[in-house]
Amino acid sequence: MLSDRAIADASMTAGSVTAVRELSPLHSAPKTLVPSRPDPAITPSTSRPNRKAPRILALDFTKGALVLLMVLYHWLNYFVGNGSYAYRYLRFITPSFIFIAGFLMPAVYLSNRALSSGVLGKRLVWRGLKLFGIFLALNAAASLHVNLRATEATRVGSVYRIAVACLTGNIALGNTKLVSFYILVPIGALLLLTALLALLLRRCVYTVHIVVGIALCVLFGLWVRALSSPNLELITIGLIGLLIGFVPIQSIKAVAGRPYVLGVAYAMYVIGLALWNAVYPLQIAGVCLNVMLIYLIGERAERMGSIGRTVVLLGKYSLFGYIVQIAILQLLHRAMSNIVPESLRLVLSLFVAMMLTIGTVKVMDYLRFRWSPVNRLYGVVFS
Repeated sequence: MLSDRAIADASMTAGSVTAVRELSPLHSAPKTLVPSRPDPAITPSTSRPNRKAPRILALDFTKGALVLLMVLYHWLNYFVGNGSYAYRYLRFITPSFIFIAGFLMPAVYLSNRALSSGVLGKRLVWRGLKLFGIFLALNAAASLHVNLRATEATRVGSVYRIAVACLTGNIALGNTKLVSFYILVPIGALLLLTALLALLLRRCVYTVHIVVGIALCVLFGLWVRALSSPNLELITIGLIGLLIGFVPIQSIKAVAGRPYVLGVAYAMYVIGLALWNAVYPLQIAGVCLNVMLIYLIGERAERMGSIGRTVVLLGKYSLFGYIVQIAILQLLHRAMSNIVPESLRLVLSLFVAMMLTIGTVKVMDYLRFRWSPVNRLYGVVFS
């Protein structure tokens, strides 16, 4: 997930996307629709005039659908356990966020004008560091809440766990979850890496291809030695998204528009999951196939009425929605453990989590639109 302001920059018509013409073939602008009311993030008081452009609803729908699927994914973790058979079919959700972050990079940062600008690296580094800061602040707040009744040793351990998760990508130790909101770490790392790649792209247009190839070779070497690197796996998927982001969108839609090819590919993917679980190559395939399918559904968002508008709104607040749904599920897990009967807990917790996530995003959208201090604060944190 890029910041919401970065997402807004990416969700524009061909004027912003075709700026990558010297780096790659042109993107063809998808059909765009004007939102029913102005987005506070792009009103004249908070942005430059050249950024007032309609968003691509299919992209917002895709991100919003992934937020809802992430609620389901985390709900399984908190209320069912990740040993559930259905869990393997949802493993594409987390890497899909970083895939989309990479996919949007060519439109947001890697245009010709951006590459020639001296501020590009600073913007990428600042946004990457901001995501790290949000991750640390959220986990520090969670640790503080727990440590109010903990010993000094436990307090030191919480800092250690955050450091271990950042460096290794191992976010669980046995049944104990070390950190929350972990996806912010590889996305922040992807932004920092893109700052370096932007410098190299000035000299070699195949820089991303080479880096993706090297990353895949390293992961294969680790696999041969029965090792793994969760951080590198996620960052590599982001780099694959970055690489695909240079492909013309019409070419992608042409492939997706062949239902028999897509159906056969998806059937092979599901069979592979049943046989081998969610091994890394299948995770890559699952991310590409599922994001493509959700995007195609999102192109019909305007015809879905209030449901489509709600999912699109979640997509506009994807980073905020991602953070909120984890906090909501954690609170529900603690509140329902001793109060709600187990027979009702599963269904009720999922329904309440979905409704509270949607409701919180709608409240934030309302407050941003009505109260400028909230909009400015939101921009500082998430833009």
